[in-house]
This record gives sequence, C-alpha cells and structure tokens, in this order.
Amino acid sequence: MPARIALDLKTGFLESASDSFVTFSAAEKVRAIQMAEEMVARGEMPRVSYICKALDVDIDTFTRHRRMDPLLKKEWERVIDLMEEKIVGVMVARGQQANGFMDRIAWLRAYRPHRWNPDRQIQLQADIRVTQNIVEGINGKNDAIEAEIVPNSEENS
Repeated sequence: MPARIALDLKTGFLESASDSFVTFSAAEKVRAIQMAEEMVARGEMPRVSYICKALDVDIDTFTRHRRMDPLLKKEWERVIDLMEEKIVGVMVARGQQANGFMDRIAWLRAYRPHRWNPDRQIQLQADIRVTQNIVEGINGKNDAIEAEIVPNSEENS
C-alpha cells in the first residue's frame, strides 16, 4: 500500500502517515533543514547520511521526500545556496593566494554546474537547411530526405 502523504499546515512540509514504514514527518524535515544550516554555519558540507542517521530516517526516504515535497526541495536548495555563498566568500578571501581554493571549485562545479562548469551545459546547434529539407520532404517537394547524425566535437564546429 502506498504511503499516505498530506500537507502539514503548521510547517508547510508534506507529512507521511504515521503507519507508513517510510515516514519522514514535517517536524523531522524542519529539524533536517536546521541541522543542515548548522553544518553550513560551521563550514561543513550538509551531509544527508549524517542527518538521516541522527533523525533515524532512511536516506532513500529522505531523497524521495526531497523530490516530491516542494517545500523540502526548496529549503534544501536554499541550504545549498548558503553553502555556495560561504564557499564563494572563502574563494574571494583566498583568491589572492597562489593556491588553496581548487577543492571549493570542484564542489561548485559538482553542485552548481550551470554557474561553475560550462562544460556540463547542454548546447544545441541546428542547421536551418536540415529543417528546410524536412519540411520540403513533408510537403512532397523532395522524394527523399538525406541526413547524417554526427557526434558533436571540436572538429565538426
């Protein structure tokens, strides 16, 4: 039987039914976010495994609730934003030094690729002639459509 989920009006988080084996209560979610914020304040990466162990919540349950509970997802993202802000502050402070910030760059590239890892961004390029040929083929102006799929590489640019 699927777990019953309802909105907790006091906290705004989704609440698992108490008879479910995958419970993650609204109060536990509030505490999880508080623990994550405390970790960031100490300069630590918020560790889901540590938080789940302290709350006696299965990691898969935490992950599932983070995907389906909009407020938990938003609050967790806010905590990660706080971590990003803290890391950027350290990078700015140490930016004048010869070394000492590559580990933080690695963290930012992993958790914020849209800002810090442009290589992981998806780029789409289209040749308008291909689209025109397809449209002409659909409209019956061409008997056949010739196409080739090639991998995106620097040589093809």
